[in-house]
Amino acid sequence: MQFKRIRREGGFTLIELIVVIALMGIVMFTAFPRFQRALTDPTRTASQWILWKIPQLKEQAVTENRRITLLIDVSGNKLLVTHEGMSPEEIDSAMENGHELPEGFKLTNVEFPGDRFVSSGIAHVEFYKAGYSDRAIIHAETDNETRLSYFIEPFLSHVKLVESHVGYND
Repeated sequence: MQFKRIRREGGFTLIELIVVIALMGIVMFTAFPRFQRALTDPTRTASQWILWKIPQLKEQAVTENRRITLLIDVSGNKLLVTHEGMSPEEIDSAMENGHELPEGFKLTNVEFPGDRFVSSGIAHVEFYKAGYSDRAIIHAETDNETRLSYFIEPFLSHVKLVESHVGYND
């Protein structure tokens, strides 16, 4: 009596596929509400924009070989970007189309070394061709009274976020 050997082709059984799909469903069921909350939280979206945009501006200044300026409109609660060589019309357009920060997130001031504060109007943070920037701290506050400080350091590519009001003299 001779037995035929059954060769299994590469692939997954139906049970294995059902188990994997069930596990993926459980993960999605638990993660989706948290993901949705993260997208709608005004503090998180504003912070993500600041933490993402500033390193990008440093890199852009080097690659485009021009000085770039981040204008922080403390009074208007808006951030906008200009660069050297922009025409007055382009600057006006940038002012109108700047990144408006969401409700619940308020810029309080921008601090520079030497006890210089900009509490109203527009603060300028420069990003230079050589890859460094001005040193500054952007201070903000949320509706639930959480204070935030964003440290922009001249030679670091990232922005440091501290969840309190911290200045150069603290």
